[in-house]
Amino acid sequence: MEDFLEDTHLLMTFYEPSNPSGIFIYSIRDRTMLQLFTRSVRGISIVRDKWVVCEVARKNDVFYPKVHFFEERRHTVKIFEEINGPHDILVTGDQVLLVGTRNNSVFKIDSLGNFEVFWAPSGDPDSWHLNCLYSSGENLYVSAFTTSSHFRGWENSCVGTGVVYSILEERPVITNLHCPHSPLLTANNTWLICNSGDGTLMEISKDGIVLRSLFLDGWTRGLQVSKTLVYIGVTPTREFNKYMNARLIVVSLDSWEVVHEVELPGTDLYQLQLLDLNTFLELTGLFVETFGKYENCNSKM
Repeated sequence: MEDFLEDTHLLMTFYEPSNPSGIFIYSIRDRTMLQLFTRSVRGISIVRDKWVVCEVARKNDVFYPKVHFFEERRHTVKIFEEINGPHDILVTGDQVLLVGTRNNSVFKIDSLGNFEVFWAPSGDPDSWHLNCLYSSGENLYVSAFTTSSHFRGWENSCVGTGVVYSILEERPVITNLHCPHSPLLTANNTWLICNSGDGTLMEISKDGIVLRSLFLDGWTRGLQVSKTLVYIGVTPTREFNKYMNARLIVVSLDSWEVVHEVELPGTDLYQLQLLDLNTFLELTGLFVETFGKYENCNSKM
C-alpha cells in the first residue's frame, strides 16, 4: 500500500506493569523496533521545539508524574507528587497540560515545577476517570469514563456512560461510550475513538451518529491517523485475553479493513504518535544524548 510506505515511524509508550516499559519507535518501512527509554511512560507530546514526556513514578501505592521537559534541546525534570494518577500530557499553544486522573483534574504545569488546576469537573476524586486530551483549533477535549460525581462509580458499570467532553464548551460532544480513550478528529470532521471497553475502533459523526465500528479483540487505546490509514494500539486485558502482548493494528480509512498487524514487545500500551523522518532523527539523537544508547529490538516485527 503506497501510503503505508510514506508513513515512516510510529512512537508508542508503555507503562508498568508492562515489561518492558518505556518509549518504543516502530519503523513502518522495515518493520523493526527500537527502545528509546526504559522507564514507565504514559503521555508524550511533541510540538515543534517543545517536547514533554510523562514518566510514571511510584511511591507505595501512589502514582505521580515525573515530567521530562525538552525545550530547545535543554532537558529539565520536575516531579509533581501532588498530581495523582497521571495519564495524558499535551503541549497546546504555550501551555503544558497534564491529566491527574485521581485528582479528577487537568493541570497546567511548567518546567520550573509550578502547577495549577486548569480545569476540573465537580465530583469526588477519580469520579470521571479523565484520561486522554485532544486539541483542535481553539477547543480542548478530554475523554472520560463517566460524568458521575461519585468516587470511582464507573468501576461497577461504565457501559454507555463514557464521553468525549469539550472543556471550552463545558459539555459532552460525544456520549454513550464504554471506557473511551484517544479521541481525534479526521480530515472529514468525524470522530475516531477507541471505545476500549467494547474492544472497538469507532467512527462517529459530530452529531453523535455511529458511522462505523470495528472489533479488534482487545482494550483499544492509542490512536493515530494519516491520509489513508488508522493506527490503533490494542492491549490485552482479563476480558480480552486471546493475545499475551499488545498489538499494533493498521486499518484502511477507506475500506475499514485491517491491512497490517504486529505483536509488540510490551503489554500495557498507552499512546501512539506518528513521526516524520526529521522528527524521528532529532528525537533519537536527543534521547541518546540525554539518556545514553538506545536498545534495538532487532527481530522483524
